Amino acid sequence: MLAGSKDLLAIGAGLAAYVYVAGGLWEYARLSTSGLPAGAALPLVNNRQLVGFGVLVMVIAVVFAALAVFLATRLLPHDSKVPPLGIAIAVLLIFLGLAWLWSSLIPLHLSRAKVRLTNGTCVSGQYLARDQDGVHLVDGRTKRLVTFAAAAVQGVELGGPAVVSNGDVRPAPCPAPLSALPSR
Repeated sequence: MLAGSKDLLAIGAGLAAYVYVAGGLWEYARLSTSGLPAGAALPLVNNRQLVGFGVLVMVIAVVFAALAVFLATRLLPHDSKVPPLGIAIAVLLIFLGLAWLWSSLIPLHLSRAKVRLTNGTCVSGQYLARDQDGVHLVDGRTKRLVTFAAAAVQGVELGGPAVVSNGDVRPAPCPAPLSALPSR
């Protein structure tokens, strides 16, 4: 029995941390299996994205574990030595292994980006993040992160998704600035 609101708060904090870590592991697997330096790229990933992946992984894991317990209680003889909780833990571990494998089979997709620099040039690549350090693009050819300092970035234009292995960071034509567009 729960003693009170402090216990509920502790359970909530523990569950939130568990979900966040599960999302981080999922994203780490996606980044590393794409050949990217996951240790350098993971801190740049949006926290909301990590929580979203964590919730997805944990909901699916709980459903698999609950299904395993349900089937174990229905299919195993009542005098079986195998506890349903043991089966649930085994299924959960198998699921997490399959999730890691699945994340390695599905190519990582990032948005295409065009970065306008303050010197008037533009660069295109695949967008990973933007933070106080600048804009971080992924070079799919060299499997490296390319950072453009915040002071050197005038703006970022995002496009549709692209597979990481299909793009590199390269110079790109700059669209006309808004002030140069013809008036109607």
